[in-house]
Amino acid sequence: MNKPHRLYFSGYSDDVVMSATSDAAQYSEYYAEHFLLSDGSTVRFWHGDDGWQCTTTAKFYTVIDAVDEDDTGVEHTNSLIPDWLKPCGYSPVLIIGSDSPLSIMLRSDSKFSAEVLSGDPLALVTAIISEGVSNDEDSDDIAAKVLALPMLKHAAQMFDATKGGHA
Repeated sequence: MNKPHRLYFSGYSDDVVMSATSDAAQYSEYYAEHFLLSDGSTVRFWHGDDGWQCTTTAKFYTVIDAVDEDDTGVEHTNSLIPDWLKPCGYSPVLIIGSDSPLSIMLRSDSKFSAEVLSGDPLALVTAIISEGVSNDEDSDDIAAKVLALPMLKHAAQMFDATKGGHA
């Protein structure tokens, strides 16, 4: 994959999804199955009867299959996986590539509504605020996610320009 920015997903135990960006060199853990990314694509990463599975609507991605179906301690050795990630061998690794940095905008145990997936601004803002409040996120972090929405970036830049900032 020849994209400068990468977002990684892998599973741990039977209920934790690890995610990391190539820019951060550290991962976060989530107790969720569905993820909405900043470019509007989605990821579903879950543990089912047949082990860890994943799907995505991203345009550029690679799935590295699990190498240790029996959980005997075999680890991933694929060179596309950074050494610092250290995913478990019993989970696949999903790598999403992009020309611009990607982030997780929303996460959920259930599917996102059609309004959220269509990019409806009010539905997205409402979902981001609801998720942030339910996860006890800092209000500045919630505001940063809202302002990072593509349709609001331009509005935020215009607002800054009216206050003497640079658009």
